[in-house]
Amino acid sequence: MNETVLLDRMARIGSWHDGDGGPLHHLTVHVKVVELLHATPQQTIDHEPIVRYERLTIVGEVLTTRRHIASGQVHADLALITRPAPGWGPDDRARLGEVWARWHLNDLRAACAHQTPPAGRNDPDPAPCPRTGYRYGTAWLVEPLPADVLTWLTARFGGEA
Repeated sequence: MNETVLLDRMARIGSWHDGDGGPLHHLTVHVKVVELLHATPQQTIDHEPIVRYERLTIVGEVLTTRRHIASGQVHADLALITRPAPGWGPDDRARLGEVWARWHLNDLRAACAHQTPPAGRNDPDPAPCPRTGYRYGTAWLVEPLPADVLTWLTARFGGEA
């Protein structure tokens, strides 16, 4: 597998005080888009072979001046921001939250396009795909990243795509 980095940037998105007047919390986001080229075809969520695609990874970090608070999939914290960083108004933060929740690790889908993923940990796995018989979670499927998402990320975080 060959990997080409298309975008690898960090940005401070904004800050907020917690509810009890404590220290200021700062949210920084790291966005990485990598183009992957596989020697053997992978499978998309529509059961099509694919050898070249982009993988999106987004990770956030919440810090105060005194300590590390959280990191990882902290996209819900975007809604807490009361002091946005320059250029990160409400529409851009909302779009970032949508892209983050929808497209993070778009090449690690357990369900195909013809299945509804379980809603919770105790829900049964969905029925096999009616089109191919694919069983939920037996492979990592690729959901290709839409061009408009890559274009938006590149424009917001800088870089070339």
